[in-house]
Formats: sequence, structure tokens, C-alpha cells
Amino acid sequence: MFGNDGTLWREQPTYVQAALALDRVKMLAPKHPEWRDKQPFKAVLEGDHKAIAATGQKGLVEVVAATHTGMTVDEFDAAVNASLVWEARDTLFQSILGVDPVVTLTLLAGFPELGTATGRRLGALVGLAPFADDSRSRQGGRHIRGGRV
Repeated sequence: MFGNDGTLWREQPTYVQAALALDRVKMLAPKHPEWRDKQPFKAVLEGDHKAIAATGQKGLVEVVAATHTGMTVDEFDAAVNASLVWEARDTLFQSILGVDPVVTLTLLAGFPELGTATGRRLGALVGLAPFADDSRSRQGGRHIRGGRV
């Protein structure tokens, strides 16, 4: 599948926050034996991607609520650091001079596509990519617009 800028990107992108929530289901499963028989948790534990997708937004909200509700900031920070999903990106970003944990978490929370999208796609998301204002026979100017609203 192609993005608005014509670059190829994964058809089913998994954003970091969703991946973290799914990872936490596996981490918390020993404390919740009832999840083995209850969807969407059962699908997550079995690695059944089609069943996870079938639960839709409602299933994802249920997973996020179950894995994040009642956590303090310190507990959330510990969960993020324990997750392999975030660890690789966190290590990469913090290897850049001047980037600390707060900047890393801010970037990953605001732009979960970091690490999975192309530079052109990210440029479009933050409003830095020029878009063509063309129509069949008319060639218009190039404008920088867009970004996350």
C-alpha cells in the first residue's frame, strides 16, 4: 500500500502504544488466568492476529484499559522500560546527543510511526513535506501543509 506521498509503507502498521499494550497482556497474564478464555486477551496470548483485528477498536480499548488503568507514572515508566517494543527505540533515540528519556517518550507518544515510517511520511506528518497542488493538465505550486492536528 502507498501513503499519500507515494512511498510504500506497511499495510497494517502497528503503532508503538498498541504494541506496548499487547506486550503488557503477555507480561500480566500470569496474574490474570481468566484472560486465557476471554477475548481479546485470548487472541493476544495465542498470537492470533486475525482474532485481535476482529475485536476492532473496542478490543484495543479493552486491552489498553486492562493493562494501563491505575498505574502511577513510575509504574508506567517501569513498564515501558521492561517492554522490548520500546526498548530498542528508546536506546536508539537516547544515543543521540541531547535526547533524554523525556524527549524520547514525547517523540514516541506523539509520533508512534518513528522507526516504521519513511522520512517522507514523517515529514508529511509533522507538516514539513511539500505537497503538489496539481490537477490533470494544471501544474500548481508546491505547498507545505498538513501535520498532525
